[in-house]
Amino acid sequence: MAITPVQYANAFRNLRIFLDAGAADAPTAMALDEKGRTPPVLMGSPRLETLDVNSYLMVTGAPGKDYYSKFGQKLKQALYIQAKIMRLDGSIETLSVQYADIAYALIAPFWGKGYPEECQLALQLWDRLKLGPPEIKSIVQEDGAIGLDCNGFVGGYFERSANPAQWRRSQGSLTGAPINELMQRPGATLNALTDLSPPEGASLLLGLCDANSGVIRDYNDSPVGHIAISEPGSARKRADGLIELTVAESIGHVGITTSTYAILSLAKSTPSGGIFNVQRGSKKGKAEEFVTFKIRRLA
Repeated sequence: MAITPVQYANAFRNLRIFLDAGAADAPTAMALDEKGRTPPVLMGSPRLETLDVNSYLMVTGAPGKDYYSKFGQKLKQALYIQAKIMRLDGSIETLSVQYADIAYALIAPFWGKGYPEECQLALQLWDRLKLGPPEIKSIVQEDGAIGLDCNGFVGGYFERSANPAQWRRSQGSLTGAPINELMQRPGATLNALTDLSPPEGASLLLGLCDANSGVIRDYNDSPVGHIAISEPGSARKRADGLIELTVAESIGHVGITTSTYAILSLAKSTPSGGIFNVQRGSKKGKAEEFVTFKIRRLA
């Protein structure tokens, strides 16, 4: 099952998560004692809820909230930990693991780098272990708590669209890749307005760039860089002749969203590709509305 950028965005905006029904339904720990180990962290009778995890999270140095550190204190010595996850491919996965198996998954969502399943796992265990306040519904709305940044979104999309069933990982991957690295994905950089009608099924990758030099800004630049990806086959010509795209991204002041980008003009041609004037639909009404992007058609 292939997924599109908009579907990946919706997986966060409509995060389906299993939560324990309540303490009264939690099973009794039956495992034998083991020296140096605490009892298992067990799942009760789960109920399925939907949360909107849409926050943009730009982390410089450390997360705004160090909630992730509480998991280690509770789980490092657990005999095993149970969880139930709704995967991107629509199947339900039941886990029985130790802390070391999920340590990265419990950190990534608080650093702007999480997959939807990792967000589920962190929120599910936060709720079960009663690590709040805040409660999980507050965490997903709290600035600096849990969310996704732009390269976390695009890098995660590349990995998960290639393998929707595979979310288990023990370390960082493309979610932490620099914007310039992501912009080197297989494909072709566009040089003219006439290049903006991609073949059916192709996505366009857009990297914020300097209006004069065409240098693509990265996340550690000032002003900060940005990367976004269009829905495959969404390029369309308006009545005024301009090209519009449906774009998915995680963006400052807005969060994880989809919107319409209008390609206004070609500002300049450079040896490394055209510099395009773009109106970001997700930024309408904001000071950053008109910007310049390099655009790459993905193979």
